[in-house]
Parts: sequence; structure tokens; C-alpha cells
Amino acid sequence: MQQAASLDDKVDSRSVECLNQSTDFPVKNILSGADPEALLASDDDDPQLLIKVSFLEKVRVAGIHIIPSDKEGDEETFPATVKIFSNNMSLGFSEAESEPALETWELSVDAGAVHALQHGGAKFKNVDSLQIFVESNAGADITKVKSLHFYGQPVDTGEKHWSVTNPSAAYK
Repeated sequence: MQQAASLDDKVDSRSVECLNQSTDFPVKNILSGADPEALLASDDDDPQLLIKVSFLEKVRVAGIHIIPSDKEGDEETFPATVKIFSNNMSLGFSEAESEPALETWELSVDAGAVHALQHGGAKFKNVDSLQIFVESNAGADITKVKSLHFYGQPVDTGEKHWSVTNPSAAYK
């Protein structure tokens, strides 16, 4: 098996969305290549977020790194309860609250630290998309996230992928 590597270049940034995000602090702020000082924040008076990430190809996810805001005064804005779902881009808040997640994590209070969410097994081996439901935070009215990264490897499905800029590359 290959070593887990960054999957950030496999994220389809055109289809990433976040429900209940602040218009001033959207999810695009935390994707790879964004301003390192930018944040994702939930709407006022509601700490829940539902981040939906689609990949350009099937992947095996080995880890997710959630980096909370490390700004002064943001100690209670980090995600505390996080539920992970896969392959369901139509997931809404009511389903995320009531349906069983593939995994649920309770994160600790060390604001600013990288929360490396490691997991394995069959649950995350053939993933088209991930849905990350921040159910609660450490007690603030809003949730803030500084960065979000994915680790794993592409899944070789035997299918040839082609490039719009170089279609002949698919047949090499």
C-alpha cells in the first residue's frame, strides 16, 4: 500500500460548499492555496457547519486535519463534535443530526493545535466526497476553522482519466 499523502490537489474546489457559513468567511478561505490568515466561520448565533467536499477522483482517506482559529479570543470557537459522512453530497442538517455518521470525533480544547483525525478501514477506502458536520463547538456562538486538509491516496479503479488540455495523456 502507498504512503498517505496530501489529497488537497484532488479536491474539486468548484463543488466544495458549506451550509451555514458566514458570507464574510466562506469555505473557500480554508482550502489549499487560500490566504493563510483567512477563516471559515459559521453564521451568527449558530455554531453548526456542514462542509461538503467532492474529490476529482475516488480516494482512500487516511486522515483529515482540522486546524481551528488561533486568533486571540477564539478559544471557544473550535469544532468540538465532528461527524464524518461520505458519498452523500445532498446531506442536509436534519440528516446529519439524525443519521449515524461513519465516525464521530470529540475534539479537545487545545485551540490552535492541529486536530489530526486518523482513521482507516473500509469506511473510507472508495470515497467520492466527504461531508464534515460540525455539530458543536467549545461554547461560542460561532465556529471558526483556519484550515482543512485531507490525506490518503487515489484509488486505482482501472479507469483512464483524461485532461481537457491534453486528451491524449489518457491513452499513455
